[in-house]
Amino acid sequence: MEQQTGINEQEIKEDKVDLIDLELGEDKPQIEAKEVLVEELKYEEVEKFKTYKLKLICRHPDLEKPIEISGIEYMNEEKKIIGSGLWVKKDNENKVLFRSAIGQLLRFTKKKRLSELKGERLPTETNKSGYLVIKAY
Repeated sequence: MEQQTGINEQEIKEDKVDLIDLELGEDKPQIEAKEVLVEELKYEEVEKFKTYKLKLICRHPDLEKPIEISGIEYMNEEKKIIGSGLWVKKDNENKVLFRSAIGQLLRFTKKKRLSELKGERLPTETNKSGYLVIKAY
């Protein structure tokens, strides 16, 4: 049984990789936090949590291709910065839950419906994990 180490024995033989001489790589290039333009919205089912996550398809001024942003940072009632995914949470009237991250995004942008975010310019910032998220405070 092969261990899940990311490099298998066959790759080592074929590429003649010297494991001791491996250099540190980059997960992905760092994107500078700049205002983005929302071009599209889509949902992704997250089976593990039995729910959906909103993804904003955005145009970043430094990139040719659109990017997906599915996180937000906002200030809670205690004036603390909170980071969250854009998880779809609905109330018993089948509306966006007011105190959810998506609810915060709608209040921040002064929109009533998610569809109204299309064409909006939104500020971003880099979160603690290095991902670009919407800055909603």
